[in-house]
Formats: sequence, C-alpha cells, structure tokens
Amino acid sequence: MGDATLVGMKDGFYTFHVTRTGWEPLSYTPPPNAGFVTVGGKVRLIRSHYGSVFLRPVKQDLSVTVKGYDPVKEEANRPLKGITVKLTGVDFTDDTVTLVPPQSIITGEDGTYKFEKLAPIRWKIEAGRMGYAAVTSLVSPNANGTFQPQTLELQLKPTKVKVVVASPYQTGNAVKGANVRLQGIRNSNTEGIERDLEAQADAAGHTASATFANLLPGRYWIHLLHATTLSDLPSRSGPLFGPSSFQVAFFPKETFAEVAVEKTEQIRVNLEPVPARVRGRLWATDELGDPESTNCDPEDRRVFRLIAQKGITFVEHKSIKLLASTNNSLTIDTDAAGGYTALVPPGIFGVQIPAMTEYTGHNIEFGDLTEGQAPYPGPWPYPDICPYSTYEPGHHGAGVRLDFSHEYQLDLFVHRQYVSCALTPTDRRSRFTTTIWRPSAPKWLQPARRRNAPAPRGGRPISCGMSSRGLTRSRSITRITPRSR
Repeated sequence: MGDATLVGMKDGFYTFHVTRTGWEPLSYTPPPNAGFVTVGGKVRLIRSHYGSVFLRPVKQDLSVTVKGYDPVKEEANRPLKGITVKLTGVDFTDDTVTLVPPQSIITGEDGTYKFEKLAPIRWKIEAGRMGYAAVTSLVSPNANGTFQPQTLELQLKPTKVKVVVASPYQTGNAVKGANVRLQGIRNSNTEGIERDLEAQADAAGHTASATFANLLPGRYWIHLLHATTLSDLPSRSGPLFGPSSFQVAFFPKETFAEVAVEKTEQIRVNLEPVPARVRGRLWATDELGDPESTNCDPEDRRVFRLIAQKGITFVEHKSIKLLASTNNSLTIDTDAAGGYTALVPPGIFGVQIPAMTEYTGHNIEFGDLTEGQAPYPGPWPYPDICPYSTYEPGHHGAGVRLDFSHEYQLDLFVHRQYVSCALTPTDRRSRFTTTIWRPSAPKWLQPARRRNAPAPRGGRPISCGMSSRGLTRSRSITRITPRSR
C-alpha cells in the first residue's frame, strides 16, 4: 500500500493513471453521483480531493531447485528429492511481517518445483529435510516484475552407522572381508539408501568393522554374509604334522540400526559359524584273537566291538588357539549301539574320552563324505601338543580338519591298556629259572597255549597282550620286556 499527495493543483479537468512494475495499470475516474463533474475520462477538480485505487498484480511464476549431496546416488551437487520447500510472502522491509500465508511442497525426482501465479512481492523460501541443515532465501521481483529461478544448496549433516563384526574365533581374519549390506526402510526417511561394504580388520581386538557415512537419520536394515579360509595356522605338534588351514562360513545375520542426526550409531553383530557334521561309531578292544600266534605284532589280531559311551569330547587342538576356552570343546554321548553324531564348529580338533580311564586311543577311520572321500585309517587325533621327540605314525596324530557344512565319518578305535612281554624259554638249570609274570585277568585275556601243545623251543618269543592288573608267577624265562601301548 502506498500514498501519493499532489500539491498546488489548479482548477481544471484531469485524468489519473496509476502504474507499477508487475501490476496492471489503472486509469482513475470518480464513480457517478459522487458530486464530480466529469467529461469523458476526465474529472474536474475545484477543491481538495482524496481517492483510493487498488492495483491488480501481474501474476508470475517462481522456480525453486534444491541441490546437495544425494545419499541414494552417493553424489554431491545432485537435485534432491523429498525436500520440503515453504514459500511465504513477506514485507519488503521486514521479512518477519507476513503478507501472504505460507504454502509448502515436496520436491520430486528433479529437485525442482514451480510456484505459479505469484504476486510481484518479496518472498521468503525455506527448504529442509531431516538430516540436512535448513536454508532460507529471500527473493524479490526483477525490474520487469518477474522472478529469477532460485537454486538452494543443502548441506548434509554428518550421520554414520558403524557395524562391528565379531565371531567365536579369536582373530580378525575370521571376519575380515565380511560383506555388510545396509538398506533404508521403505516409506521412511531412509528409503532408497542401499550400500555394501567389506568389513576391515580392526587394529585392536578380534573384530572387523564397516562404517557407513553420509547417511540420513532413521532406521536401517543390516545384513551380513561371510565365508573365508583361515590359513597359515601352526601345523606342528612336536614331531607331528597336522593341518594348517580350514574353511569357515557363518550363518547369515540380520539386524536393525537406528541413528539420530549428526550421530554415529555403533552396533555389534556376532556371527555364528556353520558347523561341520561328524558322525561315526566307537569301537573298543579288550582282547587279541589267535593268542597262540607267533606273530609279535598285535595290530592284526585285535578284536573290536561297538560300545556305548558318555562323554566323547571334541577339543580344539592346543596349537591353534582360535576359540576361547568357553567354546573350544563339544561333548556328546553315543547311542546304545555306539553311534554318535556331533555338530562341531569348523576348525582343527582332537578327540578325548575322559571317562575311559582303562583305555587309550588307538586309531581312527576318517573320511570327508562331502568330498566323496571314503573313510581311511589314520592316527588318533590328540588335542594336546606332543611332548615327545618320537611317535608312532599309525597311532599319534595332531588333529583333524573340519570344514563348514561338510559331513565327515569319524570312527574311533580304542584299546584297553596292556603290557607286551617277550618270553624266551631257557634251560631249567639256568639261574634265571624262578619267575615269569602273567596277567591275573580272565582266561580270555591270558596268553595260554593250546591244550597239550609243546612248549616253544629255540628261544622263539611269544607275544602276549596283558592287563595292567595284578601279576602271578609262571614258568621259567630269561627275559621280560614291558612295552606300553
């Protein structure tokens, strides 16, 4: 609104024209019956006169584009979708005085909106979205009453999500390289955001992490998937050689993270390994077949039987040390027929049966059925580091390798502890003619000769498997050589 005073006007006929840039021009004529003398479009002024006129604006369009960092496309200076733009008509001298009530819109894919049919006044533009710093701009019409297109730059506030990946294995190599996927939630502030990162090993601890930056605040879905090979592991157990690597995969893991603006939300995801499936049977021997054989080696004459047993324990080999003491072993029981099935985490494991105090591990038959490998004889997989410089290759092993999702057959063979004696008959007149030891065990454990069979001659040795229980005297010998198995 404006006022104009014309001073010193003479008596006469006048025409009044009102113009303003951006407004429709107007010619003023007093209304009829107002007491004025008019001729055509002119009016006679003979005294002071007051008049009011109202101009109509020439409507104009105002185009507003919003740009900034786009978290969906991960690019800077991009048109931004979903930005709220508010337009308010304000006074030219005081932008806190509202002339036209505000109107709000949300930008589309191109980040642009055209406000149509605006009066050529001063307008205040406000743009913002959760996660961005809001901006305000004032725009006035040009000299010709039109508006220059406006571009607003929004700054994304620093908002992050850090995913820390952990596993039961005490090494960052187990989770390094894990694929971490982050996705925004549909119909929310984070919709459309989708990222994939590989977790990097952390300097401290046994974890790896992936940090997603330049995000919008809100809720995200997080998915992890990972498989790897742990290699270059200690393969020596004293003089024994064992596996130096194994394959591990983890069950897919899903979770959610919710982050506030200008914050870093950290979440920890614990992965669980996909186990190996081990099945087999427990065999035990308490006697030797063909006890009168002259063969000193008992291996071919062992009589094995299936037995039920509680407490078969799979223990991570002590040279590996990847699993904590709280989860480095698994104990299972056999069924009544001596069969068992165990779900063991991937790794290198030995086997113990603590309750079988009168038996010792003899050998195994081991095969990777997933690889089409039939079970084959091998040494017993001891979980402890071998303290000796020598060993029996057929009986002492350094552990078996178990890979994720593989199915193995592991038959266990144990034998009762015994002492082997080499017996050499001599002349009865020898001064070594008084004592020989034999087991006081049941007859099926004693190395008795067949009835009416002649005694051995010529110093031929007799191999006998003996219990470690009490011993009694027998016929003359010249030598007793104990040998533990």
